[in-house]
Amino acid sequence: MTTTAQRHLLLNMTANGSLGRDGEGLFVVRRGEGPYVHDEDGMRYIDGLSGL
Repeated sequence: MTTTAQRHLLLNMTANGSLGRDGEGLFVVRRGEGPYVHDEDGMRYIDGLSGL
């Protein structure tokens, strides 16, 4: 469950560099759609803070 959550959820206090490819680089949000955000590679994530 933890591995799946790390690949698909954005939660508060997440270190930006830890979300890049292979744990390096910065996570860049290219667009948002409802509760989802999409990164520069087209991966879709659930924004855990979208309701705040």
